[in-house]
Amino acid sequence: MSKLESQIKRLGTNKNPDGVTMSLAIIPSKRIKFNPLNPNIMDEKKMEMLSKNIEVNKYLEPVVVFYDKEAKELLVIDGEHRMRTLAKTQDKVIVTLIEGGISRAQAFSGAYTFNAIRGQLDQKKVAKMIQFGLSTYGEKEVRRIMNLQKYKVDEMLMHSKDTAEMSDEMISDQSKAHLEAITSTQKELSSQPISSMGQMFVVSLQKDDYKLVTDTLKSIDNNINKALVSLCKQYKKKNRI
Repeated sequence: MSKLESQIKRLGTNKNPDGVTMSLAIIPSKRIKFNPLNPNIMDEKKMEMLSKNIEVNKYLEPVVVFYDKEAKELLVIDGEHRMRTLAKTQDKVIVTLIEGGISRAQAFSGAYTFNAIRGQLDQKKVAKMIQFGLSTYGEKEVRRIMNLQKYKVDEMLMHSKDTAEMSDEMISDQSKAHLEAITSTQKELSSQPISSMGQMFVVSLQKDDYKLVTDTLKSIDNNINKALVSLCKQYKKKNRI
């Protein structure tokens, strides 16, 4: 028995009809190797969020690890960032251990195949989930377990209200239009010298309020920046602020 084999504690093993042998096992985190070419990148902020999520909720999807018995190596197939987070505080971790039925090449490609097919979050369903959580568990608990700031909760709920009667295609078209508008603004800003730029002012409005504000400003001046300043000056003069 190899030294690595002696450090693996199996909690149960099963051989699937497709020939894959899989165990739920406790393995030493220091012996785990990561795919240096893993295309799934997570920045420092996301890593902190992942760590916080594990700390608060105490559960996670088990990391999938390939046990190459010939090379005597434990290779992460899926869950590198979860494993890196756990390994900071745990000498041993519970994983799904693939012990046979796949090649090392298949294990290597898992860094792409597992992440390429993952679904995207449906924002409508996320909002409904939050609404249910707020009414059932309360805002404080929902924000704690989902690691969300209040403005983010409000933003999701506002988006849900604005798009309640819209189809997914309409939402997609609206998002595309917003992105194009942002891109156009960025191009306009980049064409101006830095010395001519002032402070950035950004607000988030519900759809009806957004139309009211933009229509009102455009009635004052087609240049919304100038219209906003003009409106503020008129208000200040009228109210002698």
